[in-house]
Order: sequence, then C-alpha cells, then structure tokens
Amino acid sequence: MIRPLRTILDKDAWEAHDVRLKRMMPMVMGVNRRAYEAGERRGRPKRGSDGKRVMKMEFTCPAALGNVRCARWLNPATDGRDDLPFIDPGPEVPVYRSCRQKATVVTLTDDQVQRQQHSQYIPGSWMHAITYEAYRALTEQRFDLVRRRPSTGLEHLKYGARREPVVCITIAVAFAVVNWLTIQGFKHRGIPDFESIDERWQQLTDDLGHDPATEPPRS
Repeated sequence: MIRPLRTILDKDAWEAHDVRLKRMMPMVMGVNRRAYEAGERRGRPKRGSDGKRVMKMEFTCPAALGNVRCARWLNPATDGRDDLPFIDPGPEVPVYRSCRQKATVVTLTDDQVQRQQHSQYIPGSWMHAITYEAYRALTEQRFDLVRRRPSTGLEHLKYGARREPVVCITIAVAFAVVNWLTIQGFKHRGIPDFESIDERWQQLTDDLGHDPATEPPRS
C-alpha cells in the first residue's frame, strides 16, 4: 500500500490503486489522539518508583465511527446504509476489545514507535503520498539553494571558525538569506499564491476522470 507515486506511474496503475484505497480505507481504525507517553500500568506507581514509561495510542472501531457496518457492532446511524461496506466476522475470529467498547488503548512496541508517522493522513492514501513528496521536494530545494554561490556562497564549511556555535549560526544565517531571497522573488514576479499539493491533486483527478478516494472520518 505504501509506495512512491513514481512506482504507480511506471505501471500506470492509478485506477487500480484508487479502487484498492476505496475498498480498504473505510476499514482503518480511527485515532482519537496522537501517541502519548504514559505509565505501563494504570494507577499510581509504587512509592519511590516512577514506573516504566511507554508509548500508547487510542483507537476506535470503524463501525463505531460509522465508516462501515459490522455484525458485532450495532450503530443506529448506519442501520440500513447499504452503501457502506458490511463486515461479518466468522465465529473463528476472536472478539477484540474494540468490538466491546468504542475507545481502545494499545501499548506500542519499540518497533512501532520508531515506524510511527505523526501525520493526519492514512499512510498509503493519495493525500499522504502527495503531501510527503511535496515536503520532501521543498526540503531538497531549500538545501540546494543554500549551497548555491549566488544565494549564500555557502558551498562547504571547510573554512572559518570550527566551533559548533559559530557553525550553527552560519547555517542559520544561510537559511535566513535563502528565505528572504525567495520571498522577494515572489513579490517581484507577482506570482499568485498556490500550493503544489493542490496542483498535484488536480492532476490526479484529471488523470482518473473522477474524484480520488478520500479518507473517511477517523475521530
């Protein structure tokens, strides 16, 4: 699911990926808040001990949010909604905590904490891919401008003071100069404000011939 847009472009699989997203995204668990640090066990820790701290997240069943219909969760708001996907877990599927209560707190493993992305978008969705590629392109552009001689002349840090505070100030001033030059360039050329994300989204819409799959409510 999570792959660069260039891999979809090489295979010209825009429509197939859009159909896959429309089928899978309604079943994604809802997130009430970002990951937070809390004690491993509930309640007050023992006297003289702070207790082990872990990262936790709070999830909500998609049936409780109204994104799907489920045989184990009766939601009056989705009763009779034939346009929503229907899930009927078999008897061999265990009854999870999310099937009995709306909010479920899960303790993340160390590997999950390292891989977690603090993003409001579902990893693998159109908006997730377009947004992250736009941010990455902007970051590479800024670094390229900082290293250009016409902008700051900061090709390397092989000369001048070698102490860390002075080096940090030099890099900060270089980025300030690049930002100022960029703002002045926009003012002089009179370029209207627009977002590359909006432009890419419109290109995707034109290529598909319809609105791309969007994320359902997750909170």
